[in-house]
Amino acid sequence: MFFGGAADGAAEAVDKNGEPDGLSTPQATVGMPVNLDDDGAGRRGGSGDLENLDDADGSNPGAGSSDNRCTVKFLLSNAAAGSVIGKSGATITEFQQQSNARIQLSRAREFFPGTSDRILVLTGSVNSILTALHLILSKLLAEESSTGAAGVTSMPVKLVVPNAVCGGIIGKGGATIRSFVDDSGAQIKISSQDATPVGVTDRIITVTGTLEQQLRAVALTVTKMAEDPSYPMYAAMPINYSAVGPASPYG
Repeated sequence: MFFGGAADGAAEAVDKNGEPDGLSTPQATVGMPVNLDDDGAGRRGGSGDLENLDDADGSNPGAGSSDNRCTVKFLLSNAAAGSVIGKSGATITEFQQQSNARIQLSRAREFFPGTSDRILVLTGSVNSILTALHLILSKLLAEESSTGAAGVTSMPVKLVVPNAVCGGIIGKGGATIRSFVDDSGAQIKISSQDATPVGVTDRIITVTGTLEQQLRAVALTVTKMAEDPSYPMYAAMPINYSAVGPASPYG
């Protein structure tokens, strides 16, 4: 699978009816690019150096107005990382040029605690990030289909989100996350804070649905995260989890 393997940890989930889904495993998917209007709201349609990261070159194609830039972290299986990088970095370079986002990956043996998943970091405007995500998913889905996995139209997508901003995403009584579910048609799950390993200050948001639904949900989530005044500080923090113990509910 693409963004992370199977998980064993508990998660807070909201289904399409806005009802809690109990304690369940995060799963997810992604789709068509989403355009944003002037106030940052996602619309369907249309096509800081970090520590311990590899990227295709030293360029920063996502550079631009710092007010419009954000950094979003995802989990990516180690097997899929090679496909994203491509031979001699050709694929990641091409995706950076096409999306105008910076695409980075943690090194080959640097995984999110308790998993074999590497950290994928996308930096740029929300539209650039969504375009890069669409390019990556399209390539991985095509490869999955070529191996005989007929009918595969989406893959799990997991965002790594600072615990400090999760309250804003959930909203009072779960109102905000329910509105995201209603708007996007996707299912959104947030890993339980109680299940977070000692030393890890991030939680996992997992989105499932069609490709279009997932990108819409990611757009809404990222836009909400960016509204939190503390988010830029968390997003710029090094992503080396090597000091954290191996036990983790994330998979």
